Amino acid sequence: MWGVTTKHLSAADNGQTISVKVGDLIVLRLDENPTTGYQWQLEPLDERVLEVSGTSFELSPSPTIGSGGTREFRFTARAAGHARIALKHWQPWSGESSVTQRFSVGVDVSS
Repeated sequence: MWGVTTKHLSAADNGQTISVKVGDLIVLRLDENPTTGYQWQLEPLDERVLEVSGTSFELSPSPTIGSGGTREFRFTARAAGHARIALKHWQPWSGESSVTQRFSVGVDVSS
């Protein structure tokens, strides 16, 4: 699409604020090892501003038993405004006490 850019994020961007334009794509990649039961879960998102456009998991290039990989979340900027992408790394059945990491990025969307 003409004029659409992709902003790539990783764990190093935790706590930052980014700026994108309506229509832009945000791709967030975080390490994950589902064999441990721990996974990244998206917290509530202002879907008027950002839309989840997909998620996927890719095994590490040389997978072995018990090895992890990378979880990818994709978001599309839908409308001008501010939203926060927030995730927690946890075992859902164990509750909030199992949270080992949090990730959060502010997103300013302009038209």
